[in-house]
Amino acid sequence: MPVSFILAVGVVTLLVLIPATLKLAGFVLGRRRQLCPGCSRKALAMTGGAIAARIDENAQDSATWAEYECDHCNAQFVKPLGTGFMTRQAWISGAKEPIPTAVLIERADK
Repeated sequence: MPVSFILAVGVVTLLVLIPATLKLAGFVLGRRRQLCPGCSRKALAMTGGAIAARIDENAQDSATWAEYECDHCNAQFVKPLGTGFMTRQAWISGAKEPIPTAVLIERADK
């Protein structure tokens, strides 16, 4: 076989395999879901975020954060870097840390 034929087949193979691999990786990573703090289902998908500091209209310094939305209950959450989830409404109103959730404690007199 001539060398030019082998090179042509190699180039065509690379031109097909590289985009296909990137497309598959994007699909797999895009389907990753986390547990929703609202409904406890694995339906929380990342919808956006920012990797920089900004100052919003309330003059609140904001570090890196990610935005999530649940596919099941449509709740919206924000997760600042280094903290847990908080509702989007709490984030917009200026909350810096996640709002604590209730914990069920068994009664001792039962």
